[in-house]
Amino acid sequence: MYFHSRMYMRKTPKLLEKIRVRNHATPQVAAVNLLLPRVRTLTTTTKYAHGFSPRSSWNEPPDFDPVKLQRARPFLTSNQIFKTLTHKYAICIYVVTIGGVIIFYIQHIETTPVSGRRRFMYFTEADAEKMYKYIYRNLMLSLRESILPPWDRRTKQVNRVMKRLIESCGLEHVDWEVNVVLSNEANAFVLPGGKVFVMSGIFSIADTDAGLASVLSHEIAHGLANHHAENMSNAFGGILGNFLLEFGFTLPRSRTHEREADYIGLMMISRACYDPRAAFVFMKRLEQLNAAQEKPNIPWLSTHPS
Repeated sequence: MYFHSRMYMRKTPKLLEKIRVRNHATPQVAAVNLLLPRVRTLTTTTKYAHGFSPRSSWNEPPDFDPVKLQRARPFLTSNQIFKTLTHKYAICIYVVTIGGVIIFYIQHIETTPVSGRRRFMYFTEADAEKMYKYIYRNLMLSLRESILPPWDRRTKQVNRVMKRLIESCGLEHVDWEVNVVLSNEANAFVLPGGKVFVMSGIFSIADTDAGLASVLSHEIAHGLANHHAENMSNAFGGILGNFLLEFGFTLPRSRTHEREADYIGLMMISRACYDPRAAFVFMKRLEQLNAAQEKPNIPWLSTHPS
């Protein structure tokens, strides 16, 4: 026993030197690493003596504080997001984008005829006519059983008033078409391209030619001022604004919510002693399913992080 101890003491400095060189540690740390395997062996032996096993330890839930669910933090902190958004390259993108939108808006400003109002116009009158051709066809299909014939008294009255308005205002270049619809609704409108629709219920209010002329002139004025194309242009601006809002704020926030939910969900299934790797297997299968269904996967347009 004494001889064995003397031999061990002789080898100890060499072992310490090997451990120190291998781990880049100080002699004191090397000594602790040398004794650590013996301590682990003793601890394991003690656990078996008291009836513990690796399997029972594995089945025990890990130490977990339920409060952590409420204090869970996303993988990206607000400080990291702030630094990214205020980076010089991000600021350059903001300046170029906003400047481009302003230039685009200024280039499409025009003056409204008669009133002289300044407005944004991206679509032209011809664009409005093409767009409203589809609406006109659908209206004719749905109202064809209700359109009054040309010899009807109400149709003749509308044609008489329209002819007088057209000749007095110099609107002969437009291909006008009058349709009087049998309906209790008191309404009238003019589509781009000179398509006039008058509901027969309007005659109970506009019982004279002058009253009918006031209604028709108002609707014709919408076409002369090209209000239909202006509404389309405003809708286009709204769509562009909604896209920028969706792309810049809504989608990133949605992806942040999904990351937080993933983080909290993984903590919950770990607490319940489920294998967290099942979540990754599920997401992989979901990606394969989307690929099989040929669904586009554009990360920056997705509501979920990829």
